[in-house]
Amino acid sequence: MTTLHYLRSGAKPKPARGSKFRHDHGRDQYVTRVEYDARNDALLQTIRADIAVIRGDIADHRADVTAQIAGIRSEVEVMKGQIEGVHGQIEGLKGHIEGVKTSLNVVLAVLALFVGLGFVQLSPAIKLVMEMATSAMSSAVPAAAPVASPPASGR
Repeated sequence: MTTLHYLRSGAKPKPARGSKFRHDHGRDQYVTRVEYDARNDALLQTIRADIAVIRGDIADHRADVTAQIAGIRSEVEVMKGQIEGVHGQIEGLKGHIEGVKTSLNVVLAVLALFVGLGFVQLSPAIKLVMEMATSAMSSAVPAAAPVASPPASGR
């Protein structure tokens, strides 16, 4: 015994016991179970093919994203190395600054010792520094224009 199914194009299918297709011509057409199953199988195969294509696209995208992430990770590692290099340079500069501070402290201590023992007199050194400062300031500040004096009378 053949089971018939009813199908309608364009409308939501209603549950029916028989298979009947209504085409655009307006007439009903009955389809056997074999034809109905064949249409469903064809539709199922189309859906499976579409799913396979989508899965392939997802796999390609996943590979691209993985490659991009690997590139970003390698760039981050390079940046970490550069940061470590800069950090080492900063630490080296800190050490140099500490060495200069220590040297200045030693020089100041020796100078204080010499001043305390009377080997060095600061007054000529201070006078020299003051002269240098005043000459530097006078060259930096422009001289004022001379003021005109009133004419001398002939008396």
